Amino acid sequence: MKRFLSVFIASSLIFSGYVPNVYANNDTIGYDDTVSGASIYIDENVPINVYDSRLTFNIEGGVVDVDPSTGTIVRGTLSGKRVVIPSSFGNIKITKIGDSAFDNYSGAGWWEAEENNTEKAITEEIIISEGIEEIGELAFFTSIAYASEKQVKFSLPSTLRYIGNGAFNNTGMTSITIPQNVTYIGGGAFANCNISSFTLPKNVQNVGGGMFSGNKNLKNIYVDASNNYFVSVDGVLFDKSCKKLL
Repeated sequence: MKRFLSVFIASSLIFSGYVPNVYANNDTIGYDDTVSGASIYIDENVPINVYDSRLTFNIEGGVVDVDPSTGTIVRGTLSGKRVVIPSSFGNIKITKIGDSAFDNYSGAGWWEAEENNTEKAITEEIIISEGIEEIGELAFFTSIAYASEKQVKFSLPSTLRYIGNGAFNNTGMTSITIPQNVTYIGGGAFANCNISSFTLPKNVQNVGGGMFSGNKNLKNIYVDASNNYFVSVDGVLFDKSCKKLL
């Protein structure tokens, strides 16, 4: 059975676009005798599961499912205090964190129940690696009650260009630095957080409505002087003509 799994897994990886250097020793092939649960133990860049064209990888502080054909993290479960989301697994390049990839509806276990129906954050820091260009809608959204009272720190890569609607809604972040290459920030992207001050970089061209709705401590929004689309007046965000309040 192990020899069969070796052939099956190697074939699955090749057809999915992933070609690892599989060790000749069959003992490195996983322990599960069911095809869907076959696991591989080679190195950190080799998937631990192959299922329906998706590959599952361990990452620091969690596990992710990857669609190698689009370079997208489609689902993930976070369990560590510090999480690093990579931009590659072997020869698979990752450029996008998909819609709802880490939201609590997708089973992302970065919150756990305490007594009295309250919640606490397991994850305290999430680092998104250089090479990631897009964060999809509701990617890190959580609907858990009182989650916005927690504090999760996010670090975004300089390669990031797009932040989808509600991407960080209710995550509890207190501050965020938007990379200079970002051109789009979706509606409600940072809603229900604890941000007190925010700077819009020079290349942002589109901003969705309610980007900071529910941020009770927000006092100032600053805009890079080189931005051709937006301006800040007394800490309030307007379009460049000052005719539209955002």
